[in-house]
Amino acid sequence: QWCAKAGDIDIAKKVFQHMQSSGVQPNNFVYSLMAQTFAYSGDWVEVEKLASMLTKQGLAMNAHFLAAQLLSYGCARPRQPLRAEAAFVDARAKGIPMNKYIMRALRRALGAAQCAKLAGAEDTWPHSLR
Repeated sequence: QWCAKAGDIDIAKKVFQHMQSSGVQPNNFVYSLMAQTFAYSGDWVEVEKLASMLTKQGLAMNAHFLAAQLLSYGCARPRQPLRAEAAFVDARAKGIPMNKYIMRALRRALGAAQCAKLAGAEDTWPHSLR
C-alpha cells in the first residue's frame, strides 16, 4: 500500500513479480493495490493489463479495483472518458456496489455533468456517495 501512495511503481512491480515467481498467486487486494499504484500516474494501460490478469486468474473485479481503474482514466493525459464510461457501465451491469471513491474517480474522468448524467440524477444516490 505504501508503494501506491508514494507512487513507487518500480518497487511495486518488483514485489508483484517476486510474488509470482515464488508461486504466490495475487488476490483481489494485491491487484487493487497494484492498480492504485499505476492509477495515480495515469497509466491506464497497465491497469487494464492488471484487469485482464485478474480475470484470467478467475477473480472478480471489486469496488477497490474499479475505483483505481476509473482514477487511472481520470489521471491520464489525455483523459480517457470513453474508457471510464465503459468500465463504469460494465461494473454496474456486473453488480459491483458503487461507493464514494468510485463516484469521485468517475467524476474526475468524466467531469461532473457527464458523471451525473451517466450515474443518474445525483439526488438518487445515497448522501455517502456524493
